[in-house]
Amino acid sequence: MADHTDQPITIKDCRIRLMRGGAGAPLLFLHGGGGAGIWLPCMAQLAKKFDVIAPEHPGFGESDTPEWLDTIGDLANFYLDFLDQLDLRGVHLVGSSLGG
Repeated sequence: MADHTDQPITIKDCRIRLMRGGAGAPLLFLHGGGGAGIWLPCMAQLAKKFDVIAPEHPGFGESDTPEWLDTIGDLANFYLDFLDQLDLRGVHLVGSSLGG
């Protein structure tokens, strides 16, 4: 399994958990309704060729549940801010269920 970091970061006054590992072009992995859970075997495989960036959605697991989060549109706008704050452009995107 690829090594990765697991740390909190704050976006828009919302603290979320962020797992990140690998090297190469950035790949944003957005989890489904079951939560981010752990660094999954599929993430480890992707990390062999990509810099896998796997945030835990606001309102899930260890991440804050902000008052402004009501709709999928709110979540999509959060991720625009996320990409901007991490200065990520032209990322590959993998979305599972809710994250897709």
